Amino acid sequence: MRTCLAKNGVPIPVFYEVNTKDLYLRAVNTIAGEVIVKPVDNAGSRGVSLITDKEDFSSVDTAFRYAKECSRSGGIMVEEYMEGAEVSVETLSVNGKCHVIQITDKLTTGVPHFIEMGHNEPSMLPEEVKKKIAEVASAAVKAIGIENDPSHTEIKVTEEGPKIVELGARLGGDNITAHLVSFSTGVGMAECCVRIALTEEPDLIPKFHRGSAIRYMKTGIGTIKDVLGIEETRAIPGIKEISLVHE
Repeated sequence: MRTCLAKNGVPIPVFYEVNTKDLYLRAVNTIAGEVIVKPVDNAGSRGVSLITDKEDFSSVDTAFRYAKECSRSGGIMVEEYMEGAEVSVETLSVNGKCHVIQITDKLTTGVPHFIEMGHNEPSMLPEEVKKKIAEVASAAVKAIGIENDPSHTEIKVTEEGPKIVELGARLGGDNITAHLVSFSTGVGMAECCVRIALTEEPDLIPKFHRGSAIRYMKTGIGTIKDVLGIEETRAIPGIKEISLVHE
């Protein structure tokens, strides 16, 4: 993905793909500033670390081992750390034309592992910034060659402009396209995907412009004895769903 985007002039971070400790250390010390280390083939922020101090050899080694453990193929990405707001772009491509359905603001835990804890729609960034985000996402989708599919593109808005974090030829997870997009735009992206697969015309026109959001609550290690206030919370206007997932 990185190589393809670079060849097509789509903005991306400086990156190296490595599979040995020697190449890893060379990449870490070649990239200026802070670096992100992650596996080439996992999901859910598994194996992701930020190196802020390259002289902290313990942290550098821990980041390598963590990414390596989470990499199915053994490959590791070493990239420049991109400062800025993080968004995802939910798009549907029909006959080679990319349609931006929604831009989602992402809330993460930040350093060191950047686990996603919430999403807001629509993005609250300025309109001119959102326009640039849409342009970069569409250029990435075109470069990858997605013609009749959904795509979920994650972007960082840096001082140099929007840059691609990653792109998946799929619907957005974390209830983004299952709930948030339809709540904020009225566009049912799952239904659109089925219609695209059946070579039918999908309905991509927004029915309204509303706000939607989701939050994930972090809990500590321990035993859950009780959860209070569920029914009272469900009765609050605007609350669509509450899910409890625990073992």
